[in-house]
Amino acid sequence: MEINEYSQRIAALQSGLQAKGLEGALLTAFTDIYYFTGSRQNSVLWVPASAPAVLLARKSFTRAKADSP
Repeated sequence: MEINEYSQRIAALQSGLQAKGLEGALLTAFTDIYYFTGSRQNSVLWVPASAPAVLLARKSFTRAKADSP
């Protein structure tokens, strides 16, 4: 999958967050994290309404960086 598609997915989520007046979303479900990042690592994803998303990996930073844009 192209990096641009993950960026578009995150942008759509952020747009929805902004429309609802929310500060951000903390994603903990494996399928959600994979959908937005492409990473299969044990991690959580913080998506603020108006700043870059942050993938917080529990094990390997190197692998998370390689897996996810």
